[in-house]
Amino acid sequence: MVDRSFSYLLINENKLYNPLQVRKLCALELLSARSVQTFQFVREEEVDAIIRKIHEAAVNGDVVDLTKINIVSRCVISRKAEDDNGGFHFGELTRRVMVLFTTLCFGDFWPSLKWLDYVIDEHKEKEAIDEKKDFISIILQLQKDGLDLTQGNIKAIILVFFFFNSLLLISLSVKLGNYDIPPDTTVFINVWAIQRDPTWWENPEEFIPERFENSRVDFKGQDFQFIPFGCGRRDCPGMPFAIASLEYLVANLLFRFDWKLGDGETSETLDLIENYGLTVNKKVPLRVMPTIFHPST
Repeated sequence: MVDRSFSYLLINENKLYNPLQVRKLCALELLSARSVQTFQFVREEEVDAIIRKIHEAAVNGDVVDLTKINIVSRCVISRKAEDDNGGFHFGELTRRVMVLFTTLCFGDFWPSLKWLDYVIDEHKEKEAIDEKKDFISIILQLQKDGLDLTQGNIKAIILVFFFFNSLLLISLSVKLGNYDIPPDTTVFINVWAIQRDPTWWENPEEFIPERFENSRVDFKGQDFQFIPFGCGRRDCPGMPFAIASLEYLVANLLFRFDWKLGDGETSETLDLIENYGLTVNKKVPLRVMPTIFHPST
């Protein structure tokens, strides 16, 4: 369970930092349609880098792991979460912390966040000469324009992108169906079950992407049987960013390569066990073998 103190852990109860303020800042400065389009150069550069690596793997007959993608970290801090030269591995660190945050004391982690000061100071130094803006650059500019942001606020906002999913605390007594929910109760909605209701979906546990062809069901929060980005006022503000990134990436992967499972895996033996943390992902990363696609064949 999560209580209200969770929101204050990073910033010593500074009331400026709160879920509404962060959501507003992100929606206006990072995740708006204009901002998403501004970061198109990041998507193009990162997808080009991924395509080059996959092409090399295809030539050598190697398998690839597609989980190491740097689009989010490039947009937020202008650095790759996975450094090709082995100097920066924040992507792997993030994945570990997302698991550890569900089991250990938060205080154990603060010394390891010193790198955020370095990233912020680095942005201040290059601010005058770098025309390409990321999210930190935007926050620092807002700070110069008079928005009351401390260094702690900025670090906390950055961490939101990598770690936190805030929950809604009910402040009044509510009757939902046959359940009486008292105040200050954290309510977890079983979205997983809602989206796999056999009332709405035939064979909901099977991967049948064709089910969405000629379907009126959309994923933007209006059809409750399929809400990958949530719905209502608690829906995911990053939906436009995710759609733009995924469409561009997946289109390139499918256009340029054919794919098959690697390491001798088959669809029957593929391990789909989930690894639980603040987010859910596959416990064993999907490793696939690419083959260069030639349209003429």
